[in-house]
Amino acid sequence: MSMSIKLLIVILISQLLCFTFCTFNITCGDYTCLNLNSTCLVDNINKENKTCICSDQFATFPQNSLIQCNYQRKSQMTAFLLEFFITFGAGHFYVEFYQFAVPKMFFWIIGLFLFIAYRIISKQNNTDEDDEDNADTTNLILALISCIFCYGMLVWQIADVILFGVNYYTDGNLIGLHAWNN
Repeated sequence: MSMSIKLLIVILISQLLCFTFCTFNITCGDYTCLNLNSTCLVDNINKENKTCICSDQFATFPQNSLIQCNYQRKSQMTAFLLEFFITFGAGHFYVEFYQFAVPKMFFWIIGLFLFIAYRIISKQNNTDEDDEDNADTTNLILALISCIFCYGMLVWQIADVILFGVNYYTDGNLIGLHAWNN
């Protein structure tokens, strides 16, 4: 292979790699738009008025940043599926909204603990035949607390799945999720 063909192949590969991994910036008025994530919209009346328009998968964070469309949005579908199949707040952990994720995981652990405690106490009370009335009362109270707690968690889970499904939630930076219909 001749030297010029080798050089041409190297140049083409480097251009292809740069096109894939390099970011091209566009000056858009006072802002810089990331070329692959946005377009610069020029006002037809006032040519000096320019605005970066982000693609659906990107947003600007922080809002007053000079570099626009620099933040990749979290996926609504991923958050929905995580919340639907992994019930302890996995969707909230994914979108980094820890204000809901940590309490929800904590309450699921408490619910599991209540269920295990109920099973242990009921088995222990079934073996102790001396104080049957007190054992029945303890079992009833613990079962009632466990049921109320589990129903509360079920309502919370259904509400979260619905709210992720209608794209109500934002991520931890208060940026809307990338909708699954886009």
